[in-house]
Amino acid sequence: MAETIEFEKLEEAIKALNDLGLVEKIEYSLEEGFDLNELLGRFMKATEAVAFEKEKELPDIIVDLYNKVADSVKAKAAKEECEMYGKGWDAEHKDCKQCQKDYPDEYEKCKEATETAQGADGPQKKEEKKETTTPPKEGTEGDLVKGEKFEALKKKILGKDDSKLTSVIDKLLLEGGSVNKMFEKVAKEAGKRGLTTFTNSASEISGLAKSREKSGWVFERGEDGYIKLVGYSK
Repeated sequence: MAETIEFEKLEEAIKALNDLGLVEKIEYSLEEGFDLNELLGRFMKATEAVAFEKEKELPDIIVDLYNKVADSVKAKAAKEECEMYGKGWDAEHKDCKQCQKDYPDEYEKCKEATETAQGADGPQKKEEKKETTTPPKEGTEGDLVKGEKFEALKKKILGKDDSKLTSVIDKLLLEGGSVNKMFEKVAKEAGKRGLTTFTNSASEISGLAKSREKSGWVFERGEDGYIKLVGYSK
């Protein structure tokens, strides 16, 4: 993300944030070893640390830069989650229409890449991908999706503290919702803790869910990346 951010803009935003005195000052040096990405990350964390009731005091230079970076992170996550990106753009597809609304820059890049890939052959018919879930096992254990073992699993998940991000994600999976929305919450929490895990893309959360499936967790999946823990089949 830093390659699209002008250092002068970041420097101006940091100075404005430091001058406000709402959070600990951001100190940095331009000597050898300077890392623009690291400095940008510190700016984002500091901005998020501003108390809610004080956010209205933030000048446009801070708000605009913060929103630009946050939107870029969301766009990157959406791009990596989209299986049609750069090869299956379709102006009439509902996902493409939503992408055009939410991420116009990435939409145009996807359109251009798709048209280049398709060349003179024209649009290719895309195969419909069916969502699959891990079916509950049948046998002496009975109805495992809604049975005692699942209730025990839910109790275990809800009983964990949030000291680990995986515990936070497990609770979000139990609650159910869009993977991208879950990623936004987890990435923000990771940023507050100064962690690098679960901050790159929503696919990290999808990967955790797949590993949970190997342990018997049963998920319900739907459109727009919806996922919810609904059972246990071990």
